[in-house]
Amino acid sequence: MKKMIGMVALAFMLASGSGCVSGNNGFALTKKLYKWNKNSMDNRWWQEVTFVGFCIIPVYGVCVLADAIVLNSIDFWSGSNPMASTTIEVDGHLVTLVKQADGSLVATSDVGTFRCVRDGEHIYAYDLEGKAYQVL
Repeated sequence: MKKMIGMVALAFMLASGSGCVSGNNGFALTKKLYKWNKNSMDNRWWQEVTFVGFCIIPVYGVCVLADAIVLNSIDFWSGSNPMASTTIEVDGHLVTLVKQADGSLVATSDVGTFRCVRDGEHIYAYDLEGKAYQVL
């Protein structure tokens, strides 16, 4: 019985550990929490108090655990991390940006979905049918 429990624990560690070897979007949830703390307060002392508080309460620990086991595993197996997206407002439209493993950027809004690719000094946007538009 102990041997079986050890084998199951080893299999779980190997399966969850494979998610740690993810693409460019690794630990996106933890990075977002850290950036929020850094950018939401102008006073560095309050930033430090919040950071230490989040370490004591274990907000950062829970984020790292969720990233390592769930989100990075999803990123490893599917190629996209659900927390790696950014939503911005452009001309009254909400646009969701997701960086892909190949370096391209997928932009989705109510206007449509485009994949942006840098080719040398130019940036091209491709729609779902594959038609290219030179942006810059």
